[in-house]
Amino acid sequence: MVTAASKTPQVVASEWSKYATEKEKAILDRLVSRDHCKVAGRLNSLIEMFAEDPDVERLVLESIQSVAEFFIRNNPPHPAIVADYDGTLAVEWRLPLTLPPDDRWQNCDGILCMEFLPSGDIEFFGDARAIGDEQELKVAGTATQKEIVKEIDPFLRRLHL
Repeated sequence: MVTAASKTPQVVASEWSKYATEKEKAILDRLVSRDHCKVAGRLNSLIEMFAEDPDVERLVLESIQSVAEFFIRNNPPHPAIVADYDGTLAVEWRLPLTLPPDDRWQNCDGILCMEFLPSGDIEFFGDARAIGDEQELKVAGTATQKEIVKEIDPFLRRLHL
């Protein structure tokens, strides 16, 4: 539930989707207990949307677990969270615009995308323009939960500017 006075959803377990399994509810509860209410709320919404859409599969439990693990371990800023038709989750951050826009970078200074595969691996892609002394950043690949922060660290630092 979101109140007019708050920007952070206040989610309680009794409000999880009726379509959420007990394992999904446990993951959502864990996210809330670690102050990731927005992430839990968005995952709950996706669980609901996917359950009500006959053209898609359920969200992949391993993908939900991987997203939750990433947020609990690393505490990144809240991103856009989406799901592919196969139920695999992905997150996307637009890097804040710090320089005047140009033709290539009209709305942001870059993007970082991560897809949380059922295997537990994370596919990632990032592209960011040069700022100050920093060079343009480009990364792409697949990493484990333990390796991912090292791979995307320059992007995470820019998100915290």
